[in-house]
Order: sequence, then C-alpha cells, then structure tokens
Amino acid sequence: MKSKSIQSCRETIYHDLQQCRRGTFQLFSGINYETFCRQAHPDFSPVGWHLGHIAYAEDLWLLQHCGGFKPVFPEYQKLFPADILPKKERVYLPTMAEVECYLGTVRKKVLDYLEIAPIEQQQRLWQFIIQHESQHCETVAFLLQMQEKESGRGKKESGSSATDSVTDVTDATPGRNQESGRGNQEEGIILMPNTQCLMPNSQFPIPNSQCPIPNSSVIEIPAGEFYMGSDAVEALDNERSRHLCYQEKYSIDRYPVTCSQYRNFMESDGYQNPQWWSADGWTWLQSHLVDRPLYWSENPAFNHPVCGVSWYEAEAYCNFIGQRLPTESEWEKAAIWDAENQTQRTYP
Repeated sequence: MKSKSIQSCRETIYHDLQQCRRGTFQLFSGINYETFCRQAHPDFSPVGWHLGHIAYAEDLWLLQHCGGFKPVFPEYQKLFPADILPKKERVYLPTMAEVECYLGTVRKKVLDYLEIAPIEQQQRLWQFIIQHESQHCETVAFLLQMQEKESGRGKKESGSSATDSVTDVTDATPGRNQESGRGNQEEGIILMPNTQCLMPNSQFPIPNSQCPIPNSSVIEIPAGEFYMGSDAVEALDNERSRHLCYQEKYSIDRYPVTCSQYRNFMESDGYQNPQWWSADGWTWLQSHLVDRPLYWSENPAFNHPVCGVSWYEAEAYCNFIGQRLPTESEWEKAAIWDAENQTQRTYP
C-alpha cells in the first residue's frame, strides 16, 4: 500500500509539472524577442528572465541540492538567480530558442530524477517548484498585459513609442506617477463596520465582466473557534502551522469593493480631503500626488473589484464610508471556515 501511495504521488507531481508547463508555454506563444527582453517596469524583470529563472530554480533545488548533480547550464548561474543581477541588467538575454532549450533540458533531467527521488522526504519541495512556476507565470501575464496596453497607446497617440514609461500604460491615469511608492503592495479591498484601521487583505479573484456585481451585502460571522493556517503539503511557510483561534462575532461585506463604489470616493474629492486620511497616509499622498488607483480605467463598464490601491488609499476609502479593513484572522475565517461542519474549505 505504501509503495502504491508513493507511486501515485509521483504520478500526480508528474501531471502537475507538465500541466503547469503547458500553461507557461501558452503565455509565451507568439511573443517576439523585443517583448521577451524588455523591462516593462523598474520593479520587474523582463518576461524572458522569468522563463529562464523557472528552469534555474528547478535545476538548483531538485537537481543540484537534492540530486547532487552539477548545474545543467553553468553559464546561466549568474544570469537567472534572483539575487545576483539588478533587474535592469536582466534584459541581456539568450534567444528565446536557447531559453526554451534550457527549460527542456532541465525538465527532462527533473522527470528522470522524479523516478528515483525520495518523494516522502521531498514532497513539499516538489510542490513548491510547481507553485514557484505558477507564481512567475502570474507575473509574466501581468507584464505582458502591461506591454500590450502600452503598445496600444503608442498606436493611438502620435509621438508615442515602445519605450514610453509605465506611467503611460493606461490611457486614463494622468494623476498617477510610476514612482507612487506602491511597489508590489497593491491590494483589493473588502470592508467591515468601522472600529479601527487594521491590516490590508489579500487580493481577490476578478469576477466575469459580463456578470453584474451586486451592491455589497453584509454578512455576520458568529463568534467561535476556527482553525487558521494550513499544514497541507501545498502550504507555504507563511501559511503554517494550522492552529486554533477564537474570533469574536463580526460582520463583513460579502463582495470586494468595486471600481464603481471607489469612484464615489474619487468624485467626492476623497483624494483632496485630509479628513479621510491618517497622518501617515496624508504625508504619503502629498509626496506622491496621485488622485486615483494605479492603472485606473475611466470606462464605467469596467466594474471589477478595485485594485492598484495602496494601504493608505484603502484606509482612506474605509474611513470615507465608515468601515474598516478586516484583520487577517477575520478575513480567513470568513473565507474558508465552514462553521456547520467545523472544517476548512479549500476555496472561499
């Protein structure tokens, strides 16, 4: 039975590795070398670097550290690690065919090693490698969309070029500066009745734009204990360990704040009125001079959950409507806890 279980685990890992890789190649299908090498934003590496880094991580952790093999392509040991070259120097990349060869060579050796690897001891690492590739693909998808929008703007406006700054990515963000201090901390917003300002929540899935988003209704979460965190093999370090928490009764919006709702804050001079901002938030705003979320669209049909807001903007919006952001434990209990069956749900 034990050997069957181990073999089943190998098969699952094999399937997940291959399925993830198919999605990765779909992202890169049809892009040109200029797009492959271009740094679309100072905070991010070129998409081609992400592709090479995926291969580097597999080679480093699975083949070198676990298998004891030498680096597959020693010449890439400086280019593709995350902690050696500054992002702006990662634009000098091999050809797309060469990077794909790197990926293919590493993957073949990885699959060979999978047949003999001590999966019982390494399962978490194999899961991490799959998650690692998926996370980089999320970044690649974002960067490709950023470049596509900028390219579209260049076609519409005379004098624009493919090297315009990211400030010009969206054709409706004149009040937004690329040095807005957001870094990678952009968040969605979900609200609670106001008691005090707390920590921002995680990002939210974007609903189908064809479906109308209802006004946010409030639901009550009863007081009681629940299990927070996860010990599942897929769980990352910051999700561990699963532990029992007690949470007082509270109410929370059923849906994230939409662009339409956030627009009310903007049109009510929310960015100009210091009463909605904390002292630190107002200081931040005076330093960055923004009047809308990053990559904001003026198209009223774009009524997704608002994104591209900093902690200070989310805090100010909550003050404006008399609510607050949930704590981590409040958000997690509302999202995953099935009180009736006293168990965690995998998804909200």
